[in-house]
Amino acid sequence: MTEKLLWHKTERGVSIVVNEDADITQWSDYEEEKKDHHTGYTDEEIAEMDKNFRKLRDEELARTDHMMLPDRNPTQELLDYRQALRDAPAHPGWPLEVPSITKLP
Repeated sequence: MTEKLLWHKTERGVSIVVNEDADITQWSDYEEEKKDHHTGYTDEEIAEMDKNFRKLRDEELARTDHMMLPDRNPTQELLDYRQALRDAPAHPGWPLEVPSITKLP
């Protein structure tokens, strides 16, 4: 007998095990796809957001790398900007809440 998990729609981490061929309409408070109901996103969607935001951040760091060369004399604004980019993944809600960072020209 094959079984599957059904995840509660509103209670985070609550699941039940049912037969694979069970009619899930009997459990209207449950669904087949596990979601973080605090956010409404699946773990895979959150991982994809993290990947995309990190890619954008890394591209911006690369774009401003040349401004950090010793002969360029970087401004404090640039130093703070790049530090904010590096610190972004440590933001408590990352990647669902991304800190507001003003892009430098």
